[in-house]
Amino acid sequence: MLMDRLDSVFLERNKLLTNVLWGINVIFTIFLVSTGNYESIWILGVGALFAASLTVLNRLRKWIRLTPYLFGGLMVLLLIFAVYDVQKPVLDVYFLLSAFLLIYPSYKPIMLFSIVNLVGLNAKVWLGGGDVSAMMSSNIMLIFYGIMTIVAARLNERLFVGAEQRSREAMQAKSIADSLLQELKHSIQVLNEFYRNLKHHVDHSGQLTKEITIGFSEVAKGIESQAVSITDISDTIQESHRDVQMMTDSSEAMKRLSDQTVEATVMGNEQVHKLNDQISQVNDIFQDIIVEVKELNEKIMKIDEMSNTIGEIANQTNLLALNAAIEAARAGEHGQGFAVVSTEVRKLAEHSRLSTESISNIIKEIDVGTKALTEKVAIGNAAVSESMISSSESEQVFHRIAMDAREVSAQASEVEEKSKSFRASSNSIVTEVASISSVTEQSTAAVQQIMASMDDQRAMVEEIVKSFNELEMLIGKLTEFTE
Repeated sequence: MLMDRLDSVFLERNKLLTNVLWGINVIFTIFLVSTGNYESIWILGVGALFAASLTVLNRLRKWIRLTPYLFGGLMVLLLIFAVYDVQKPVLDVYFLLSAFLLIYPSYKPIMLFSIVNLVGLNAKVWLGGGDVSAMMSSNIMLIFYGIMTIVAARLNERLFVGAEQRSREAMQAKSIADSLLQELKHSIQVLNEFYRNLKHHVDHSGQLTKEITIGFSEVAKGIESQAVSITDISDTIQESHRDVQMMTDSSEAMKRLSDQTVEATVMGNEQVHKLNDQISQVNDIFQDIIVEVKELNEKIMKIDEMSNTIGEIANQTNLLALNAAIEAARAGEHGQGFAVVSTEVRKLAEHSRLSTESISNIIKEIDVGTKALTEKVAIGNAAVSESMISSSESEQVFHRIAMDAREVSAQASEVEEKSKSFRASSNSIVTEVASISSVTEQSTAAVQQIMASMDDQRAMVEEIVKSFNELEMLIGKLTEFTE
């Protein structure tokens, strides 16, 4: 990093030196033109060529650290030519050139330039062509000035290195300070955000504390009211417990009655089933009677037909007997026996007719009776059929009653179990209510203690709010400091 910085400084000094050389060339050109002394124009050409070379090297960033040595070498050559050709004092020029080289943060170019100038200055004496006393005075001045410039250049170099070191340290310190400042700003922002959130929570906690205090006051009132209500509830539950006991006893009685109802219903169903079977038997008997009555009617019809036939035969026999009597009367005495026979036959025919009429009347009466019996049997059969239907329906009803009775019995059993469970629960409730009553009294005392603690907490929250207000002022000052 230091070497890069040193190259950058040398490049800047090279550009400055190049600009100075161009300025000297311009001034020297004006001087030559104004004086008309064109004998030293070659010096102008050399200076312009050297300035152009330095310009190119600066653009290309080449030989950055060699430029002061090149400049010193060129100046030494010019001084040597000036000493031997122009024969003018060159100490002033040496001092000026040494001052130019002091712009570089290095003593080596000046030291080399001073040594070469010292050698060049004494070369004429060494070759036997100069004033020794004058040269001694010039050497002393040159050596003294050279030492001074070398020391100054050395100090300049050390100052540059120290300045660069301090600059790096300052940059690092500035970077660290900036980083710390950024961290401080970030920390202040985080602290500010934390403060706002925490203050919001503290304010909210204060508000909640007030609300909780008010709420606990209401709770205390509510608990006192609950204590009274629980006492009333306890009395009510005692009454309910007695009612539950009575309900349990009633459910047990209902269970017994339901079981008896089931038994009675089952017996009734069996009786109805037997009655239905008997009615079925009666129906079968009625069906047989109907069949036999029909057969009897048919037989009576046949007897009636036979009676009618006998009546007709009797009528014909009576006619024949009458005819025979007539013929016997015609026959006189010869026909007396036949007349007696015909009379007897006529009597028999008349008796048969009368018997036939009597039988016919009896048959009619029997027919009327059988018809009435048939109607009654039909009515009885219909009644039996209806009785069978009613009996079947009764059997179904009894069956449903039995099922319902069983269901009622099951429900009664369940009610009995529930009643027992309810009674046990009622016992537990009575115990729990007594415990709740005790706990309510303890809760009342605890709520009063909590209310006292809430008052202390509210005072603490108010102190915290005051502390946060002071913290807010401190954060504001830190924020102003970082900005």
